[in-house]
Amino acid sequence: MVQIKLSDLTPNKYNPREIFRGAAMEELKDSMADVGLIHPILVRPLKNNKSEVVAGMRRYYAANDLKWESIECHSRELNDLDSVKIAFSENIKRENLNPIELGKMYQTYMEYLPQTETKNKKAFKKSESMLLEEVAHEFNISNITVRNYISLLILPEELRSLIVLNHGDMKKGFSVTYGFELARIPSEQILDFYKIYNPKDYTTEQYQKKVSEKIAENKLEGEKKIKKLEGNLNKAQLEIEKLIQRQEAFEERINKNIEKVDYGEVEKAIEENNEVEEEIEESNYDNVEKAIEFLTKQLEEFQSEEKLDKLAKDIKHNEHQVDDLDILLDRTDKEAISICPYCLAKIDINIINKRKELFEAEVKNFRDELKEINSTMDFNQDLKRDLESDYEFLVEILTKIEQKEKEVGDITDAISGL
Repeated sequence: MVQIKLSDLTPNKYNPREIFRGAAMEELKDSMADVGLIHPILVRPLKNNKSEVVAGMRRYYAANDLKWESIECHSRELNDLDSVKIAFSENIKRENLNPIELGKMYQTYMEYLPQTETKNKKAFKKSESMLLEEVAHEFNISNITVRNYISLLILPEELRSLIVLNHGDMKKGFSVTYGFELARIPSEQILDFYKIYNPKDYTTEQYQKKVSEKIAENKLEGEKKIKKLEGNLNKAQLEIEKLIQRQEAFEERINKNIEKVDYGEVEKAIEENNEVEEEIEESNYDNVEKAIEFLTKQLEEFQSEEKLDKLAKDIKHNEHQVDDLDILLDRTDKEAISICPYCLAKIDINIINKRKELFEAEVKNFRDELKEINSTMDFNQDLKRDLESDYEFLVEILTKIEQKEKEVGDITDAISGL
């Protein structure tokens, strides 16, 4: 037995009692003021050098009201479940708890029970009915009694207060029996139902009938909602099927266009540099985004001013060479000159013609190259535009599918909740 300062004690968080006042509490304070503490309170040590009151909450609060500095205690090492059992046992023995406190007590006790059991070396989660049965066995009451009292906790606070009020004075509030009936109704409907059907205007049998009628009405409304939701569900599923068909069509078009992408330059680079090969393999050009990226870079390369300017200069230079040779041939023919005015060498008509043919061939090659570049640019531009357009539509379709699938999930959840 130890003397512990009240400042080093914390209230029992499991204690079901919420009200520590009234005539019985005043009698306890008078007794403690006159003769002191007859029965020490039970505490358990906590990790923060404080102790938690397990049994004796009324004596603890009375000591605080009497401005005591310390109180006599029994200190024991207890786990949570043992603390709950002791606290509940003491409260039931010493003074009747009100119905709401009982409901909280049963609920708390159920939460601290082991939630699993082992059978054949396998762990199974206990069902709610199994846990209710354990609570009922512990307090020597029926399962339905435990369930009824726990159900009171869904009632709005103002209705719970009326039940507590009736527990102290039967002329006030309404009895717990009406509370059990109200708890059968969905929580969001309870307050409105109470305002229409006040328990003081009905016998318990009449009230039970009114509640049953409301439950039947809810069931009918629920069936109508389910039918409507199922219609919406079927509609959404059909829309998903249509969207998937469109998705597949666009994917097929995209794949065909990706096959048209010419990676020839890339493949050539792969042969010349193994490092590029690794980069290309990692990039995976089968992906539409990578194909668009590749085409964009290729178009930028084709559209390079430096490359096109060089081709134009090469064409112009070779055309000038052809023109100069034409002039020379013309003068040779008309003026019968035999010495080249440019190089002062003897003129050979055959050599001049061959040089002219070479320059003309170069001009043709450069023009063909320019034509091929323009043709490739046009093809790649169209291909890139088609890929971007189809991909944009595909993303839009996938987004719609995702939205519809979420809608299907929401409808399914709504049906399950009815």
